[in-house]
Amino acid sequence: MAKGKQKQAARTPSGYELLGGRIQRLIATPLAQLARAVTIRRQDDEAQSDWDQLIDDLRSTEGLDVSEGDDGSVTLRWEAQAEAW
Repeated sequence: MAKGKQKQAARTPSGYELLGGRIQRLIATPLAQLARAVTIRRQDDEAQSDWDQLIDDLRSTEGLDVSEGDDGSVTLRWEAQAEAW
């Protein structure tokens, strides 16, 4: 092994990171992109604190409307972005 090089241990993603990745994948689906909206729900294996933090972070995202449903769901809506030339 070359001097000065160290093995980097694989880092396990946090619950918040896993939750964020799941929501990013939902937002990226063709149907969500076409509708410019997606309804999300916390899964049983996701921590409530991670969910609350994610919703707070989404609320502070410019151009994103966050609406909570009576059933605990959250609907995200956004406007189409202008294409940069």
